[in-house]
Amino acid sequence: MPETVPILQPELHRMSGGEIDGLLKESLVSLRQLITAEPDVFQLLDLTPLDEAQPDGRWLYFIEAPFATFPRYVIGETDVENKLPTVVFQSGAEWSAVDYWITLTRPIQ
Repeated sequence: MPETVPILQPELHRMSGGEIDGLLKESLVSLRQLITAEPDVFQLLDLTPLDEAQPDGRWLYFIEAPFATFPRYVIGETDVENKLPTVVFQSGAEWSAVDYWITLTRPIQ
């Protein structure tokens, strides 16, 4: 099986710099554990809050599913307790999912 692109940054740092702390860190760690415990999740590739000012709100997730075919990569939105997940994108191709994730999380202003 080919290796996936490690999009998720080291546990307590962001690509934009600065450490994650407080409620944002607690929410990140808790939600990461909930998502990776799901049976349809092979690997959590990235996780980011929709609004860093509200870390107890909605989060975007990017996972690799254990399926050999479609949908291998899933991007969605969920609450901090992972009780209301919504799939927004599915793809069998990693490049397509990565492209969508980058477009979603880093829109051109």
